[in-house]
Amino acid sequence: MEEQYMNDNERRDMTNQCPNDLLVWSILGTIFCCLPTGIVAIVYSSRVNSLWNAGCHAEAHESARKAKTWNIVGLVVGLVFYALWILYFLAVASFVEANGGWENMADLMNQMQQYDH
Repeated sequence: MEEQYMNDNERRDMTNQCPNDLLVWSILGTIFCCLPTGIVAIVYSSRVNSLWNAGCHAEAHESARKAKTWNIVGLVVGLVFYALWILYFLAVASFVEANGGWENMADLMNQMQQYDH
C-alpha cells in the first residue's frame, strides 16, 4: 500500500541494496531501554537479511522500517522510565532531607516498627 506513494528514486533504492537490519541497536535497546519493545525490534531485525536473501525486498525494507520504529519507541519508553526513576529518587532524597537526614530516618523507621508490635 505504501509503495504506491513512493517516487521512482525510492523504489530504485529499495531494490538495489539490503536495508540495515539494526540488530545491534535492537539488542542494546533491549538491554538498556525497554525489554518488551526491544524483543519486538530484535524479531523484525532478524527477519531483514533472510527476507532480502529470499528475494522479498519490499518485505525486507518493511521489516527494517518496523525494527527502526520499535527501537525508537523503546528508546522513548526507556528515557521516560529513567526520568521518572530520577524524579522518584530526588523526591525520596528531598523527603529524607526535610525530615532530618538519613540518621533521623533510621530512628523514625525504628519507631514505626515499635508501633507495629
